[in-house]
Amino acid sequence: MQGGFVSVAKATITSLDPQKIVGGVPLGYGWTEVVINVPNISDAPLMRPYGRYRTIGTAVGVPIAWSSIHVVSALAIDHSGSRVISGCSLGSDLSSFYPSFKRGFGYHIRGYIGVSSL
Repeated sequence: MQGGFVSVAKATITSLDPQKIVGGVPLGYGWTEVVINVPNISDAPLMRPYGRYRTIGTAVGVPIAWSSIHVVSALAIDHSGSRVISGCSLGSDLSSFYPSFKRGFGYHIRGYIGVSSL
């Protein structure tokens, strides 16, 4: 298995506010608060773990911070879950995406999955 960024969960965007407190710290610029609805890879690590929440599987239903670059519309993911159609991620300049990317369900969060040791 080759390493790379893949869809690790289906999620709901709950906040884009950099002042929002998530896991005891402000969300910050370039980050999105999401709630995991359906894990695709339960043992994938969280980008910003906190408390007992370390993996996708342990954080289902819990608000977590995720890098905005890796939050993509469910419509932008191909069936393999690995390719993102160009221009469909939130990106780093969130202000240009507010009209088209809104709070709500229908997003994938991507995480880095390393090379398998098998």
